[in-house]
Amino acid sequence: MPKQKQSATLTGGAKNLLRDRGQPATLCRRVRAALGESQPEFAERLGVHWKTVSAYESGREPLGLVRRELEKLARRHGVTP
Repeated sequence: MPKQKQSATLTGGAKNLLRDRGQPATLCRRVRAALGESQPEFAERLGVHWKTVSAYESGREPLGLVRRELEKLARRHGVTP
């Protein structure tokens, strides 16, 4: 019997997961814009390399202290994802 191909269509929870994964990237971009900082300036504030900020803005998930600092800055400046 030939194997059936699985559908590549995302449904239900998978769509929500992808949307949720986009929020940190959007939040990072919006916080940086609210502060009027370049990626290198914002990276210095967060204590990371500017390429890391670029990766966050492209979808990489900030973890630990960086995530907490990003969330704190967002609250302080009234930024939402």
